Amino acid sequence: MKTKVVFFGTGNLSLESLKTIENDYEIVGVVTKADSLSPSGQKQVPPVKKYALSKGYRVFQPEKLVEINNDLIKLNAEVGVLVAYGKIIPQSTIDIFPKGIVNVHGSILPKYRGASPIETAILNGEKETGVSLMLLTAGMDEGPVIATEKVEIGPLITRSQLYKEMIVLAQRILKEKLPLYLNGSLAPTPQDDSQATYTKLIKKEDGKLDFSKSAAELERQIRAYEDWPGSFFEYRGKNIEIIEAKINETKHTPGELFRLDKNLAIGVKDKSLAIKKLKPEGKKIMTGVDFLNGHQEIK
Repeated sequence: MKTKVVFFGTGNLSLESLKTIENDYEIVGVVTKADSLSPSGQKQVPPVKKYALSKGYRVFQPEKLVEINNDLIKLNAEVGVLVAYGKIIPQSTIDIFPKGIVNVHGSILPKYRGASPIETAILNGEKETGVSLMLLTAGMDEGPVIATEKVEIGPLITRSQLYKEMIVLAQRILKEKLPLYLNGSLAPTPQDDSQATYTKLIKKEDGKLDFSKSAAELERQIRAYEDWPGSFFEYRGKNIEIIEAKINETKHTPGELFRLDKNLAIGVKDKSLAIKKLKPEGKKIMTGVDFLNGHQEIK
């Protein structure tokens, strides 16, 4: 008889993790965030919900998890599995499951607890990161760790590229280590709280480029904040998002656009950034050269 599992998750990382475990366990319920509206007013349905409904799984979308505690108790699941759900889990919900709720977190704990471990690893220039399989507790990513999987961070890797690698790690750790925890052959190890660091919830305003920072810092930001929230600055009253840039040794006035060997560049604290791709507000992504062709005022 397969172990009964309630799955908690929302986005694409969650979806791939659900697909990884569904054949080995009995999925008796899927908990995901509520539907939302895009800035243009279109309804946005969590990828996990779409898939769960297509598979006939029972789906829950509570505003607060305590609202469905009684329903979860009736499902009689042995364990919860959580991957990028997006909400804090109360202790009363964790206590429903005899073997707790197992969480896949996108860092090598106790480093980079919190909401943005993958982005923060790129921002800080880390050489490696990974995923941790851990037991949830009431504290933010403070629970004991069951296992970790590590991966190198390439010097030019972007957020989306690293996310893809993390999906593979999450799938592997769930496939290989979750069964060992459930059968009692792999015991969780408490974290060293004295070594813990925390990441923040990223907001749109975090993407604004601060040209008093070094070229290395800003180049990492552009890669870390790819897609969301983007890395942008204001030019002639409109935002311009830098999609891809390369560090250049040329020094120039911080925050000022200029021509660099017929290419577009912008000055920063110590050097400059050659802008390969950018997206002006209200327009499509274009090359720096194309932008220059339409802005002869840039010298």
